[in-house]
Formats: sequence, C-alpha cells, structure tokens
Amino acid sequence: MACAIAAMTLSGHAAANHLEADRSAIIQAVLNDARTRWQGTLPCISDHLISAGTGRDTRQLISRSSGVKSPFAPCRSARLGDRYLAISEPVIKGDAAVVELEYRCPICGEGNLYSLEHRNGRWRIVRRDRSWVS
Repeated sequence: MACAIAAMTLSGHAAANHLEADRSAIIQAVLNDARTRWQGTLPCISDHLISAGTGRDTRQLISRSSGVKSPFAPCRSARLGDRYLAISEPVIKGDAAVVELEYRCPICGEGNLYSLEHRNGRWRIVRRDRSWVS
C-alpha cells in the first residue's frame, strides 16, 4: 500500500512538472510573438489582471513560470500613459492550449486570443485572433 501511495505521489509530481513546463513554453511562445509584432513600441509588462479568477497578475504569472525570459521590462507603475502587455493564464487541454494577450497604450489597444498546439515536442502558435480593438 505504501508503495502504491508513493508511486501516485511521484506521478502527481511528474504531472505537475510537465504542466509547469507546458505553461512556461506557451507563455514564452506568445511573448516571443508579441515581441515580433510590437517591436517598435517597446511596451512593458504590467501587473494588470486579464483573468482575475487565477488571483495572479501578469508579472507573477511570468516570474513563476520557470525558464520564461520576458523580452519586455516590467512597468514601473500603472500610469494612464503607459504602453503595456498583459497575458492570461494558459488553458491547456491535451495537446491544445489557448491564451489571451492584451496590448494597451494611451490611445489604442487590442486583445488577441492565441491557439497553440503541441507538435514534435514544442508548443506552436497555430492561430491568433483579435478579440477586441480600440
């Protein structure tokens, strides 16, 4: 019985580590896409919440995702004139995932819903749909 419980605990840890690795890879893929798209505007990463239900803000989500190297600096404050990015917690189901990324600036902004698939050992963006524009 003790061996069965130990095996279940180890498999639970392995699953949690795999999920964390997937989450980190998804966030990295979306941030890399954002860097390419908004290269000239130099937005910063805000503490703005997209998905308030998780209780984590964008900076916490990125900092707690092992191995993620954000190409954007953190915002110093949430001033009205800042350009910033905010990202949602990835929703993962099997080999598919979705995540939302918002870009906001003083006179514009847009939201994008990313669809990703796990192929050949990597998470790849397969679709990006604009969810809103201002």
